[in-house]
Amino acid sequence: MCPKGNYALYDRTDPTPETQAVIFTNVFNPVTDLESGAIDYKTSDMINNNGMGADTNGEFALTFRSTLNEEFTTKTLNVYNLTEAIMEEAINSLPNKVIEEAEVMLFRNLTNFNATTYHQAASNAKAGMKTARPQYPYDPAMNYTWYDTDLVVIITYTGAMTSGNQYALECKTAYCAAGCQPRLEFGLDLKKGSKCSVVNDYTPAHAVNVECSGRGSCEYESGICACYEGYTDEYCSTQTALI
Repeated sequence: MCPKGNYALYDRTDPTPETQAVIFTNVFNPVTDLESGAIDYKTSDMINNNGMGADTNGEFALTFRSTLNEEFTTKTLNVYNLTEAIMEEAINSLPNKVIEEAEVMLFRNLTNFNATTYHQAASNAKAGMKTARPQYPYDPAMNYTWYDTDLVVIITYTGAMTSGNQYALECKTAYCAAGCQPRLEFGLDLKKGSKCSVVNDYTPAHAVNVECSGRGSCEYESGICACYEGYTDEYCSTQTALI
């Protein structure tokens, strides 16, 4: 199988990348780590940590599956120290340049997020209202207003190898310690009422993801694209001359 990319002459020459939303619900809440019984998972210590939470039971990882059906999982991340830079580095450093150029926006103050065009366009679409932005498909994760106990991460696939429709990211939040990669000793699943979910096609892609970008032929024995004249790079997505 050969790398896939966008055929630039498909429908229009200005493609739109896909955006997905990763939603962590009920994580910034001082009671979600409290357990009654023999097991004490301790507390996020929201009150004594300026409302930011601690690193107790906030670990997670994300799995990306490419259109070549390769699966790659990020290193262990934590909702309590997560930043846009940390998330971008974790996603873009996955092997084989499988993503490479994702852009991340992170919203901790969900009161502010609910006033953004992302949220408003999604709400309008659910209500059947016409908007200039693409209409969003219904998803249960979008069926409420997010709160300041939640965390929303917006991921946009801007790279050439992730053009067109992509598979949804998958959350890994279950406890998995010795021998696991990535290691999730304090996974998000240990927090009562907290979960990670992904809204696929938060902004649908307007592009395609085809073998050798439709501008080359695949040499199947080697998995290397033989680009047509006037095109180059490993998936033939760069035009070098007008033919």
